[in-house]
Amino acid sequence: MKRSSLLKFFLVAIIVCSFSAVFAQDMESDGTNMHDGFYLRFQLGVGYQSLTYEDFVPGSDMKFTGAAGNFTMQIGYAVINDLILFGELSSCVMTDPTLKLGGSSYDTNDTQVSVVGFGGGLSYYFASNFFLSLSLGATRATLEVSGSSGSSELGFGTNVAIGKEWWVSENWGLGLALVGNYSRMKDKGVDNKMSNIYIGLAFSATYN
Repeated sequence: MKRSSLLKFFLVAIIVCSFSAVFAQDMESDGTNMHDGFYLRFQLGVGYQSLTYEDFVPGSDMKFTGAAGNFTMQIGYAVINDLILFGELSSCVMTDPTLKLGGSSYDTNDTQVSVVGFGGGLSYYFASNFFLSLSLGATRATLEVSGSSGSSELGFGTNVAIGKEWWVSENWGLGLALVGNYSRMKDKGVDNKMSNIYIGLAFSATYN
């Protein structure tokens, strides 16, 4: 065998063995899938959101409530089988929510209330591919009305998700999750605080 052909043979053999090792790591000894290595999760869902602006007028809070959409993306790595550390970007958005102030309720138009957060957390998979995810991070609220917008200072938030996924390939799992988050922020230039609560259901797609 020529030297160049021998070199090509060894390169192909190394590549094949490397891929075999990678795929083997994704399977338990009994042939079931494992959670290890690179991790990527997307969650998209709908639910209920409530943002409260405390003491908007003395002794009275202003509150926005309504149906909301939620998106979450997590990127990380399994430090041990089934335990993943990740970075996270999340958001929840209400469009034309109900405004409550001074005991009265009002409909809104051309109005959007959103809370965006970024941080990190961990996710753990239990038996039967049930999972629990928890993250902490910084959050910011934004109110847009008829093209004009204002944002809060950065605050603190936490996200929780409990769900179940079903394997659809060696590395992809699809499922559903109950998602909840809470955040607290301060308005810019004043002492007023804002708090946001979201709870909903989400479709979950995970590569791991």
